[in-house]
Amino acid sequence: MLKTLLFCSPNLKIGERSMSRSTFSLLFYANKSKLKNGIVPIMGRVTINGTQSQFSCKQCIPLDLWEVRGNRAKGRSREALQLNRDLDKIKAQLIKHYQHLSDKEGFVTAEMVRRSALATLCLPLVHPSIAISLHSKRECRLPPQHSTA
Repeated sequence: MLKTLLFCSPNLKIGERSMSRSTFSLLFYANKSKLKNGIVPIMGRVTINGTQSQFSCKQCIPLDLWEVRGNRAKGRSREALQLNRDLDKIKAQLIKHYQHLSDKEGFVTAEMVRRSALATLCLPLVHPSIAISLHSKRECRLPPQHSTA
């Protein structure tokens, strides 16, 4: 289910109308076109007033663990819970950046929100238990291991 949030300026008084009202929605989805060995990358899409901007969440999940209707990982496994927490953090940051830009600029596009959030948002990498089979996948890679010897 796609949820659309309607934001307006907090400085409005009751009965006043604002020309800067806009619709904001955020959707997470599994990019099935990049399916490899049953693993898919998780993508995000910000939509504001019909304009869209997409980004990679730098997360991967087995396709059978992705719940399409809820736009989240299924189940209560450690990996699913961590992924859902990471998606919640990304969502909170995007909403915060949208509200900040809306107050500052007045006119906001999806691309403005994406760029603003991704400039400050440190997206998490894929969970190590999933990454073992994905070490060669470009979208989902682990940081290089540093040897202590």
